[in-house]
Amino acid sequence: MQPTQNRQTDSQNKTELRAQSAWRADSASPGLRLTDISLLAGYADQIYFTKMVKRVTGELPRDYRARLLRGEEPE
Repeated sequence: MQPTQNRQTDSQNKTELRAQSAWRADSASPGLRLTDISLLAGYADQIYFTKMVKRVTGELPRDYRARLLRGEEPE
């Protein structure tokens, strides 16, 4: 049972790192569309990216992005 839990944790960490790198790029260029951010994060499908961001952050990408652009720290 332990290896499955570790793989899930690794997968979650990878997803979070991919999303963080995309949001850093967005901070540098706030005019990027969500589609562009999802591509920067390595997701060809924006719908899947939206699901992953919601799973990791607990909020929709537009809400998470707005909070970051206001200067609020991610939780």
